[in-house]
Amino acid sequence: MVCRSASLVSDARSGRAANHPIPAAADGLEDHRLPKRAEPAIKENVTSGLGLLLKLVKHLRVNTVIPQMSETTDLRDKPAENPKAIAGRQKIEYANTPALPALYQAAVHDLGAGKYGSFNWRDRPIKLADYISAMRRHLAELEAGVDIDAESGLPHCAHLMATYAIVIDAQAAGTLIDNRRPTPDLASEMQRIAELKKGWPRAA
Repeated sequence: MVCRSASLVSDARSGRAANHPIPAAADGLEDHRLPKRAEPAIKENVTSGLGLLLKLVKHLRVNTVIPQMSETTDLRDKPAENPKAIAGRQKIEYANTPALPALYQAAVHDLGAGKYGSFNWRDRPIKLADYISAMRRHLAELEAGVDIDAESGLPHCAHLMATYAIVIDAQAAGTLIDNRRPTPDLASEMQRIAELKKGWPRAA
């Protein structure tokens, strides 16, 4: 039987298989088909193999090291940042300005708009000395320990902020009259007196 099987294989390789068809299992010939009882074992082996393959894939996913981004990493693979956000960081960040002082300043401007008109300093020129005097009055009360302005109920610091803001805006608008009385050499005299103070006697 072994010799006949070898002969059939040889005939198939040499092209003579068409003239020698392999007969089906019959009396006196061995049936090479797998018995039905072997099918469950084969299915079990296939299932086991697939299970091992899935475990291997899971292991590779968990233990695979993802390379970290370096300076040489192609940034084209990274989502591009919004260009407006990039441009915004180059400008003044208003978020760094505390909200509460700005609120107090806005309240002082609101009070002034009711009394004199909104942005009145742009409509008619103002004198710088008048606003310096107003700031000095608020500063004097603040220095004396009075925190809140009696008329507005708002902090004196807020009045100082609003007054100085008006001066800056009027200067930018061209409606500020500079009527200060300059004191020659005031800065140099302040420095000279500070040097003199170093030699003054001090209490023990």
